[in-house]
Amino acid sequence: MHFIVKSFALVLVYLAAAKVSLIFGTVGSSATIFWAPGGIALAAILLGGVRYLPPVFIAAILAGVMVDAPILFILGAALGNTLETYIGYSLIKRFSHTDFSFSEVNDLFYIIVLGAMIPSIASAILGPAALMMSGLITQDHLPSIIGRWWRSDVLGIVFFTPLILLFSQEKSFCNHDCKRWEIAAIWVLSVIVGYVVFLGWTFGITFDHTPSIAWLFPLIIWSGLRSGTKNAALIQLLFLTQSLVSVSMQLGTFSEDFEHYGMANFWMFAMLLAVVGLAISIMASAQRHAMQQSALNAKIF
Repeated sequence: MHFIVKSFALVLVYLAAAKVSLIFGTVGSSATIFWAPGGIALAAILLGGVRYLPPVFIAAILAGVMVDAPILFILGAALGNTLETYIGYSLIKRFSHTDFSFSEVNDLFYIIVLGAMIPSIASAILGPAALMMSGLITQDHLPSIIGRWWRSDVLGIVFFTPLILLFSQEKSFCNHDCKRWEIAAIWVLSVIVGYVVFLGWTFGITFDHTPSIAWLFPLIIWSGLRSGTKNAALIQLLFLTQSLVSVSMQLGTFSEDFEHYGMANFWMFAMLLAVVGLAISIMASAQRHAMQQSALNAKIF
């Protein structure tokens, strides 16, 4: 019964994430910028095991039904998404000893490469191939659709799998050195700067030059160094959400990126965003732990 309840919850969360991804992550007719369900599925399998693959497959089929797609595409995309999840799980379990609390930067690296970049190839081939066989795209469009599909799946896994794995661990939300007022200051400034950069809200302030995405990284670094891995991951998700809203509204830095570059610039920015803050936070936490251990060893000596 416990497994059935969790499986049902997984299907619901998968479908909710699919709905959000399709609303806020789509530009034009069929170009999905990111696919959050892929990250949720991989995290669920890593935490619960391969017995959750059938619920992932069912959820992927229901996601296709939700958009009223042809049956051949629904089955092909669902098979690709499920195979992607299984390959990512198998590679991580076989070739790494990933700590889900992310005590080392290598843990994040394995999720990105073994869990996202390599497995997403399977989904990026099967999904577009099913599109072509369904008559929705021609063979000429297949290479570009494969590239966009791959980038979309990679981005969803890189952002959401580490976030879910981090919050599944019994670990404090912030570092002991970081005060509540500092956490609040990071969030307030991040929200304001995100609105300024992505949505053009100036709050009555006149700028000599249009604020760029470079404004975000001092806050990302501050969050990574001071506030802990969980908060750093949430700040990254905040900036991703604001950037997706700006893209869907065709505002800000990436308003014309889809038309000219197929969202390639946005994808590079999002990947950098997903890695920098969390990697800095992991290294800072490891350094603090080493210093505490060194101090303890000195006392014992």
